[in-house]
Amino acid sequence: MAQVDRRRRGGLVPSTPDCETIGEFYDEMRSALAALGKASGEDAFVASSQVRQLSPDDIQISRLRAIRHMDDALRALEAIVEQGEGSSCEKEDCHYRRFLGISREWDDALEANPGFVPYHAAAVNPVMRQPAKGLDRVWVTEPAAAALLDFGNALYGLTLTLLLHTYAEGLANRRQLIDGAMRLMHALSATGSALASMPAAAGADVNAGLTFAVPRNLHSLPPDRADRFLHERLEGLCLAAAELAPPQTASIVREVADLFGPREDVGGGHPSSTR
Repeated sequence: MAQVDRRRRGGLVPSTPDCETIGEFYDEMRSALAALGKASGEDAFVASSQVRQLSPDDIQISRLRAIRHMDDALRALEAIVEQGEGSSCEKEDCHYRRFLGISREWDDALEANPGFVPYHAAAVNPVMRQPAKGLDRVWVTEPAAAALLDFGNALYGLTLTLLLHTYAEGLANRRQLIDGAMRLMHALSATGSALASMPAAAGADVNAGLTFAVPRNLHSLPPDRADRFLHERLEGLCLAAAELAPPQTASIVREVADLFGPREDVGGGHPSSTR
């Protein structure tokens, strides 16, 4: 039936296969790669440039590798599967085992304290702006929470921007960009935790939360403009963090801003990637 459905859909528009499990999905990927190699030769898969990939030279992550040829791609798939995304056998350190451990810890905590609640009463569908009529959304209007939500979404947008520039060509400060993005993720986590403990609106029985709004103008900038833009944006968020955000967040944002050059460079000077 799945094969019949695929034929009816055609094959010109890229789509994912019909799989019941994530393990089947990765099996399909292996088969597709093998078919590509058989039809076009493995040389057709060779990456001509590693600029848009992260390698161990950029960041230290276990089993991280740049994909240069078919064998690399197959080994990368195997690593993903072994870590828990569809393995056919049990692994003590796989994702599934970790989730089981969390479940057992929760059960133990409840047994010791039946009133234990490990989470805030955060809204599952918060929004920063007034939703359209009829939509089941929680509009965050409590002033302190609304201001922190605005900051948190701006922080999220900048984190995405740093990650986007990590894969751009022509920038000489890739490690700086990766480091900054990783640090901002921790700042975002602290901001989200703070929001989840704040009422979403006056008299509301649910709390606020990050909405992870993606900037509409998210794109990479030319190398001669990127660092200056990022630095100026970070400096603006530093000012907001000092007023609105938890101390941990403000400290991290300050550290990341300093990665991109001295504070006095804002409004003048040259991009840090050229220094």
